Amino acid sequence: MQISRIVPQYSTQTYRTSSVFPAAHAARCRGGQAENLAGKRRLLRARPYSPASGGHAKPMREWIALLSAELAGRLRGYWTPLLSDAAQAVACVFLFGVIAPLGIQDGAPYWVWLAAGLAPWFFYENALLGSATAYFSYAPLVRHRQCHSALIPPLRVAGALLHALPWLLLAGLAASATGCLSPRWYLLPYSLFCGLLLGTAEGYFAAMFAPFFGRFVERGMRLTLSLFFWFTPVAWPVALVGGPGAAQWLSPIGYVVDLTRASLLAAAPLPAWNRTLWFLCLMAGLTIAGATGSARLQEPYREVL
Repeated sequence: MQISRIVPQYSTQTYRTSSVFPAAHAARCRGGQAENLAGKRRLLRARPYSPASGGHAKPMREWIALLSAELAGRLRGYWTPLLSDAAQAVACVFLFGVIAPLGIQDGAPYWVWLAAGLAPWFFYENALLGSATAYFSYAPLVRHRQCHSALIPPLRVAGALLHALPWLLLAGLAASATGCLSPRWYLLPYSLFCGLLLGTAEGYFAAMFAPFFGRFVERGMRLTLSLFFWFTPVAWPVALVGGPGAAQWLSPIGYVVDLTRASLLAAAPLPAWNRTLWFLCLMAGLTIAGATGSARLQEPYREVL
């Protein structure tokens, strides 16, 4: 059966709430239809995906159409994750700025230094949580072969950039106002690229097993990320534990956080070249492995979704 117009119903509130898919949406999915998002103008008009026929005739055009649907859905529920991120930032400022003040960090006030590190972290968090529910949100497309399964996790990762932009803008304006803006601000596109690479590489593995284990993957990941945040030098400097240890040096998210701070704050050091090489090689390997695994699981996904 060829279905030419399927766009998944989606809300970014799925990241912060436990009721991700209403019963009405599940019924529509079982019938092979999903409600259009936010009055979407461009719908998918594509033949069903077939590996024997060489895949989509216009994959980039279809992916862009899906991305516009993803962004529209995120904008509809934008305030819920934004308020949650803001509450987390306020908790950090209260803990490390009032109760146990850390003072100047990398030549910038603590709250400016914090905002520069929260931007990549909030992107990372939303990218992984979005990837964990990716195949559920786009179940009609996967089930009816309207989209290759390997294209969906990068879609959710790209949409998560919306959650980093306010914090990047805040950090840039604050650094400029306090006179600590880095002359290396031109490295910001590279830091965004590294963030996308990290989100895509780990997002593939966050999404890969979710269709087989259901909501447990997303719930477990939310709990893990909440704890991981306080044990990762995002809200506090690594010098508090005796300098940059091996765990921080090898941490992919630690690299992106340090790179973003070096792009925004003049006194923040750039990561060493060997750390950059390690990050790029690791992310390239994980991305290839994740994309290959997702592609090979296309048919099993159709059976369980």
